[in-house]
Amino acid sequence: MDELNVSNQVNENEVMIEGDEYRKWLKKNTEIKGWLLLFLFVLAIGGIVTMTSFIKANWEETSENLLLLFGDLIFNVGYLAIVAYTIYAFWVRKPNALFYARACLIISLISNVIQVIIILSLLKQNPWLMNVSGWEMLGPIIWGIVWLVFLSVSERVKIVLPKNYRRVNAVDWVIVAIITIVPIMLSFIGGITG
Repeated sequence: MDELNVSNQVNENEVMIEGDEYRKWLKKNTEIKGWLLLFLFVLAIGGIVTMTSFIKANWEETSENLLLLFGDLIFNVGYLAIVAYTIYAFWVRKPNALFYARACLIISLISNVIQVIIILSLLKQNPWLMNVSGWEMLGPIIWGIVWLVFLSVSERVKIVLPKNYRRVNAVDWVIVAIITIVPIMLSFIGGITG
């Protein structure tokens, strides 16, 4: 576990600063390091890999069905935007940083579970899919769960973003909903009409 510097610990009773001043105080007096830094690095790499995979694979496969293509594009660009904002939000200690980190992980988990279901359902028609290893299919799901648990129990996360400071606005929920629901609807309509 992370070694915690006592001078960096945030005590709710000692710090009675509001709003932007508290955020600045947190930025100055807490550090992103250890497993939290690794999480943000892995999140950045995952966002980039997701986008490049979309560009390499899906562009040619779905280019005939514009609704599917547009749905995938919105999802992948939106996911990359959420990843980028999450890293920024942690870096400057925004109150909604943890919400977006969890949203990234949940979106990724759901996407990976759907991908496993699709691959398993296509095995009979496409035996070449047997070349996909179990780890390739289940690894991202397992790591997603591990990172979700980490975000819930990490002392470093609690210091960098104290519970009394965390806030989620309706706008945050709307952004995540748009990035997930709109592509699903477009893909569904594209699948029916395509």
